[in-house]
Amino acid sequence: MSAYPEQEPLLNNKDYEYGNEVNLDSLINEQLRKGFIVKVYSILLIQILTTSIFIFFAYYSPLFYNLFIESTLLYIFSILILIITFIILICYPDLLKKVPYNYIFLGAFTLSEAYFLASFTCQYTVKSVLIALILTITTVVTLTIYASLTKTDFTIFGGLLFCLLTMSIVGSIILIFVEIKILKLIMDIFVLLLFAGYLIYDTQLIVKSYTKYQFSIDDYIIASLNLYLDIINIFIRFLGIFGEHK
Repeated sequence: MSAYPEQEPLLNNKDYEYGNEVNLDSLINEQLRKGFIVKVYSILLIQILTTSIFIFFAYYSPLFYNLFIESTLLYIFSILILIITFIILICYPDLLKKVPYNYIFLGAFTLSEAYFLASFTCQYTVKSVLIALILTITTVVTLTIYASLTKTDFTIFGGLLFCLLTMSIVGSIILIFVEIKILKLIMDIFVLLLFAGYLIYDTQLIVKSYTKYQFSIDDYIIASLNLYLDIINIFIRFLGIFGEHK
């Protein structure tokens, strides 16, 4: 992710002021950016479809459920993969820009997350999952459109979002040992709003060309992974708020 001086936007409007005075570099940058956006959302679509397939088979395929969802060993293995990939993300971000390691990392993470989410959603009724899914789709589409069209630069709030994320992690750990329903509901709402903010933030890092910060065109794996996690966390929190256990 790179920062641009506020006085020097990536694409200068004066390049298009006259029909015969078009800045070739700006046009190339714009085309590269469009290609980057298409790649990010294409990868994200594959991640979402993979996760949806896992959840579908967990509900409607007894064989899949017995072989995978009820496997304690596989559950532990998926947790380990999630932890390892998270450590790689934090400690070796440059590795995510190198092919094929970035795709291997993303594939392993997505499969582990899809399995983990399928195991989690199976605790709830189909009706609950459908309600959470509809709310998630509505929220994601609305916030994506807003982030793309608004003139407000949300990329400057990265530090604040990270502080709130740290608070939510600490709070979630505490709630593991303290069973208080009202506190869990408050935490679900807080985290839901937090990742809604992250969705706007990450979307602007991807689609905006005049914000203070943005992903470079080599950050397509990180960008798609961030969006995927935003959407998954929004879905989980909606399920936690409105979900009905079997």
